[in-house]
This record gives sequence, structure tokens and C-alpha cells, in this order.
Amino acid sequence: MGFFETILAGLIVTGIAGAAGRYWGARSERKRFAQKREAAVKQFAAELKKLIAASQPASDQAMIDARAIVSTRNSLRAVLTSLAASLNSEIDRMEELIGEGKVPTSREGQIRETLSVLKRTWPAKETELDVAVRKLITELGLDPEQ
Repeated sequence: MGFFETILAGLIVTGIAGAAGRYWGARSERKRFAQKREAAVKQFAAELKKLIAASQPASDQAMIDARAIVSTRNSLRAVLTSLAASLNSEIDRMEELIGEGKVPTSREGQIRETLSVLKRTWPAKETELDVAVRKLITELGLDPEQ
């Protein structure tokens, strides 16, 4: 093999290696982004799940539990308003019932009942929330697989 063939072969090998490196690097970045996205969705859902699961509708802590759930939901709701439909019903009802300041004793039964309903329906809502967040990410063009 002559001088020019050796150089040409080296350039071809370098080009192939560079293309392969870029491909694997881009693939790795997409995978990392997908993992971060999954983690963010699961973290928010897990926080709500933890609060809902720990809630004690029949205890003296029911009003505090209800406020914590509403507050956690509202922190994300401000950013992802399109998910309100997935998050509203029972949590919005609790928000109306607990209001600001001290909760009237007359509303405690309704809050306890709403908290119990939320606790039972949360698994389905959690799935709905996951789907809605994924859809929003895709619509915003943040899905690296597009």
C-alpha cells in the first residue's frame, strides 16, 4: 500500500470512529434525558403518593394532611397548568373546604370523607398524571426520541 492509500485508509477509519462516537454519544444523551424525565415524573407522583398514603382521615391530623396535599399539588400546578384536570377533583374540593385559617368543625367530616376518597382513587390518578406529564413533555418538544 502506498503513502496516499495509507493516509486515505487512516482518514476513513477516523471518520468511521468519529461517526460511531457521535452516534453513541447522542444515544447516551437521549438515554440520560429520558432517565431524568422519568425521575422527575416519578418524584412528584411519589411525593403526593407519600402524603396521601400517610394521611389519616380519622385523626386529629386530617386537616394538616389535607393542607399538605393541597400545597404539594399547588407547587406543581403553577408550572403545569394543563395537568389540572388530572389533579383537581378531590384535591380542589379539599382546598375549598380547608380554606384559609382554622377549619370550621362543621367541615371536618367532609374533609375526612374527601381524603378517604382521594386515598382510594390515587393509584388510578397517579397513572393518569404520569400519562399527562409524558404528553406535555412530548408536546413541548422535550422528548429526545422525537
